Amino acid sequence: MSENRSDYLLDLQTDEPLPAIRIDGKDYALRIDVEYAELLRNKKLGERVQVLTQLNEMTEQNESELRELLRKSVRSAVKAPDAVLDKLTDMQRFQVIQVFGKQISEAMDPTTAGGNSSPVLGGSTAGQ
Repeated sequence: MSENRSDYLLDLQTDEPLPAIRIDGKDYALRIDVEYAELLRNKKLGERVQVLTQLNEMTEQNESELRELLRKSVRSAVKAPDAVLDKLTDMQRFQVIQVFGKQISEAMDPTTAGGNSSPVLGGSTAGQ
């Protein structure tokens, strides 16, 4: 067989650098190389974040839960010291987990590239 085939069903690379985000001028890798069980935990966090963000009215308890879920989600998503992540606002945390969810969705299923995804692996909406 030819070394230059372009019809592979899957072409995996294990030595590619991880995608990164920049916080205060420094790059931090996204944790898209985590084990599948960790991805499933992140998905559950994302599903709960999505439920909370869609509430018409939020109680103080809902706001507190959302704030804590955003903190947990960002710590799971970004390889950065806690001191760096603690400086982020809740909106910035939400943005980070949206980017993380999109990267994970694309990494897990390359056919979803370019689709929308919900926070922390909440699922791709590509093709819907």
